[in-house]
Amino acid sequence: MSINTKCSVKTPPETRSASVCQPIRPVMARIVMLFVCAFGALNATSQDLPVTVLPSPNVDLTQAGVVRSVLRQPDGNWLVAGNYQRLGTVRRPGLGRLAADGSVDTSFQPVTSLSPANIRQIVSRDDGSSLVLHINLVQRLLSNGTVDPTFSSLQFNPTFANSIVVVSDGFIVGGNFTQVLTSPATTVQRLAKFGFDGSLISTFSVGVNSNIRVMQATGPDEIIVGGIFTQAGGQARTGLARISTSGAGALVADWNPVLTRSGGSVSIEDIAVVGNEVFITGLFDTVNGATRTRAAKLGLTTGVVDPVWNVAVTGAQTASLRVVPHNTSVILSTGQPQTYANPPAAGISRRAARIDRTSGVIDTGFDPAMFSENVPSFTATDGDSPTRLLIAGNFVQVDAVQRFGLAQLDAAGRLDLQSGHVEAINPEPCRVWCSIL
Repeated sequence: MSINTKCSVKTPPETRSASVCQPIRPVMARIVMLFVCAFGALNATSQDLPVTVLPSPNVDLTQAGVVRSVLRQPDGNWLVAGNYQRLGTVRRPGLGRLAADGSVDTSFQPVTSLSPANIRQIVSRDDGSSLVLHINLVQRLLSNGTVDPTFSSLQFNPTFANSIVVVSDGFIVGGNFTQVLTSPATTVQRLAKFGFDGSLISTFSVGVNSNIRVMQATGPDEIIVGGIFTQAGGQARTGLARISTSGAGALVADWNPVLTRSGGSVSIEDIAVVGNEVFITGLFDTVNGATRTRAAKLGLTTGVVDPVWNVAVTGAQTASLRVVPHNTSVILSTGQPQTYANPPAAGISRRAARIDRTSGVIDTGFDPAMFSENVPSFTATDGDSPTRLLIAGNFVQVDAVQRFGLAQLDAAGRLDLQSGHVEAINPEPCRVWCSIL
């Protein structure tokens, strides 16, 4: 028996049509689905694997996970972290590694007590180990995914560590915390440095006066931090600062882009560094007196605004605007429709935009159609070839095709249907199918 129906997820208004849900045998479909939902409800707490009832369709009563961090490694694998329970059919709560063909790397088997809901980021080191950022601690995973028992996982107080970056002699964590829970607790200013064994480097003393949202390394011993702070290292800053991480740490005094925002506080949401180019996104209207709406390009050496690169982004501000370098371009996206413009030209609406890193010209042919059922999240990294892009978040569809949390795009920004990349999934029996019976 085969029932041809494609009603497994909600569809966005722009892609919904009469052909989206056309059961050939509606009565039988309802009977089968009622049985599946009744069975699934009894086993909701224990279900980890798909509920495969019919070969066509594969009725897998699930929802999209949330991928917060995805990283392409030099060997062609990808590290994936976020709030999900499975990668494809393989149980990987919150942490996993994909092989070069997009399948789950079964040799990487994380065994950790971290709650997937609170995992924020994963970064890799040259020795094959990984550092996993949780909202209140860091864990180090060995190359096979097991927790390194020699690593000291010190906790932060209060919670909400937001970003982690590796430097030459350790790693830096930024967020909204003011203590590291050594014995006794050590006071910090929302920024802390650790050795590779997890021990706190207490001589590092530079900090900021409010929340750090994002950080990027600009060299082996230097970082740029962004957030909502107004002071860094005791000096006035508008949500953006460049900091030396050597020794006690020091603010780079002559790097000081001044941002303003009409009717609100400046907030930096993302940073990307490519060579001498620094791309920033967030909530701001001007940078160093030049009009720049939510996105800007700065010089790494001077902090001067690039006079040519001018991309204005307008639209709903319910989700963070991310910036991801990709080849000669950057990808800007919140995961929801925004208007992107090269002033004074008219803008174009799309969920993600590809923009030339040098000229700032928006690629009008790049228009991936992602759809999320909740407030969207978005991130991305290089795909399996220089022209392809692996996108991640909490979407449920790409180009009207069901895709949960992970998808590869081709050079034109369309879903790569030949890709073998698995999806990031949270089992949730009966949520969608039962609602349509």
